[in-house]
Amino acid sequence: MSEPTAIVGEAVAGASSKVRKQINEIIKGVNKSTFTLAELLHEVKSKNFYAGWGHETFGAYVKTLDLKTSKAYYLVRIVENMMIAGVPKEVYEPVGIAKLRVISKLDPTKEYQGKPGTAFIKALTETAKEVEMETLKEAVDHLQGNTGENAIVWLNVAVNKSARDLVIMPAIEDMRKEIGTVGQETDGTAKDSSDGRCLELICAERLSAAKAPEPKSN
Repeated sequence: MSEPTAIVGEAVAGASSKVRKQINEIIKGVNKSTFTLAELLHEVKSKNFYAGWGHETFGAYVKTLDLKTSKAYYLVRIVENMMIAGVPKEVYEPVGIAKLRVISKLDPTKEYQGKPGTAFIKALTETAKEVEMETLKEAVDHLQGNTGENAIVWLNVAVNKSARDLVIMPAIEDMRKEIGTVGQETDGTAKDSSDGRCLELICAERLSAAKAPEPKSN
């Protein structure tokens, strides 16, 4: 190996090691910046640092962290979408993670209403601070066609912890396994059905069983 190549390799390894240490510190609470975590995770994914740490995919690496996989992906998506849309950090960071998560449901590579997704992402981000969350959600839902019967709604139900842990979540996981994968994440990792979709099918099965005619007795 030539000396310049070795130097470059050492520099990449050093940067990779630094990023890994920062991510672990943030998750442990040493550093509370969610935006810093988002940027570091994006760097890990875009530069394939995870491969040097012995993981085949970004998703496999995330599973080793004390962090929900879904959160890791939406944090990366926020940074990625803002970069593609040309929105600088000083503009999007004050908006906050919650609103940026909603805006980042838009795909910057697609068109909405005949205009590029990047235009809507940029416009919504620039005005999000002055817009109520519900209004922002409605705007994104409208652009995605999630209106009327396709509108996304939240179902808030209070249950006992034991019921959630021993009944509801196991039933959802069982249904998720029955459904199987429903696509792929951007890094090729298998994508599973959401909790909402699983719960919908569990309820549909219950309704179907209730409507089924009783067998005739001999």
